[in-house]
Amino acid sequence: MPGENQTPFTTLPWRPCVDLLLFVHWVEELPSGLYVLLLHPAYKDVLRRSMKRGFLWYTSDGCPNSLPLFFLVEGDVRDLPQQTSCNQAIAADGAFAVAMLAEYREPLESFDSWFYRRLNWETGVAGQVQYLEAETAEIRGTDIGCFFDDLSHNVFGLEGDSF
Repeated sequence: MPGENQTPFTTLPWRPCVDLLLFVHWVEELPSGLYVLLLHPAYKDVLRRSMKRGFLWYTSDGCPNSLPLFFLVEGDVRDLPQQTSCNQAIAADGAFAVAMLAEYREPLESFDSWFYRRLNWETGVAGQVQYLEAETAEIRGTDIGCFFDDLSHNVFGLEGDSF
């Protein structure tokens, strides 16, 4: 999680603009379904208002209270990350899949178009942390660079270009 003294996030001199959308398939103590991990928890209400109405937004019993991981909806969601990841089966075959969601419109309006590259840097940092954490847990992960953003937006009920 980003925060004071949390390397490598301290290399980024701006507040976090990226959150993680999780498609959980087989994780002990967590029901299968859709989740969001807020890397910038202060934006919970903004993101909640932007997503589908009817999402639950509660912390699962198997999740530490200190982790801003919110359960959105229960169900078998294996087909969704496969579809949103250019139909690559590996996105449905793991314990879970992650999509990165960047706050888009506001940072570009505040800082101008040059900040788009910074959003990509931040997703790179978040991705590298995922790789390192997977190695620490003695599991493996892979990156899928192909995705359909409109379909991803539809899964979570996002409209427009705020995210």
